[in-house]
Amino acid sequence: MSSKYYEKISKGNFHSNIPFSSNIGTSLLQKMGWSEGKGLGKGEKGIQECIQVDKKLDTLGLGATLAGESSSRDWIDWWKDAYNDVANKLYSNVTDSRYQDLNADYHSTESESEKSIILIKNLNKEINKKKKERLTKNEKKIKTKKENLKEKEKNRDKKRKK
Repeated sequence: MSSKYYEKISKGNFHSNIPFSSNIGTSLLQKMGWSEGKGLGKGEKGIQECIQVDKKLDTLGLGATLAGESSSRDWIDWWKDAYNDVANKLYSNVTDSRYQDLNADYHSTESESEKSIILIKNLNKEINKKKKERLTKNEKKIKTKKENLKEKEKNRDKKRKK
């Protein structure tokens, strides 16, 4: 940016009505296949004008806002929203009709801590049942594999004896 243009912007209302253009920028873009009147990007639908300069009046960094503004809370709110979404999904899975028998004790107590303890115990019972089912399935698979190996060994022995 030329020093004259910068001086013009620094005086007055800090924004120039005269569009800024850069010979360096246009020559670089033209080397890459761009021509005047085309937009930037793959579909040539992007911006066609050079980005204009505005003078920043405060001493904060680019993109920064004052501490009292809501943007500082945006990050916290986003995190809370994400956490609450996941928690609600987990709770909706627990209150699903498949778990009605598990939740019967949960709704009959008064204390929140008692409710959470009962809920955790019931969920642990359900998890343990599923683990046992998986183990029995795996044990059956192992037994059938062992039986198949024994049969193969017997067949080999019979063939060797002949």
